Amino acid sequence: DEGKSEMWITAIRNIKKNEELSYDYGFSFDCNYKDHICNCGSKNCVGFIIREGSRWRLK
Repeated sequence: DEGKSEMWITAIRNIKKNEELSYDYGFSFDCNYKDHICNCGSKNCVGFIIREGSRWRLK
């Protein structure tokens, strides 16, 4: 269908039934990243959905 696309995600471990998954969209630091707050609760989270290469700027 026009305007639709697919994404495939491969897990690095088994996922339990009803386990919540999260996905990092990897927004750029240069975009308005503060509009993309992350609520994952991970101890390693920087608080925003920002690509891995830019996370050092927020730590």
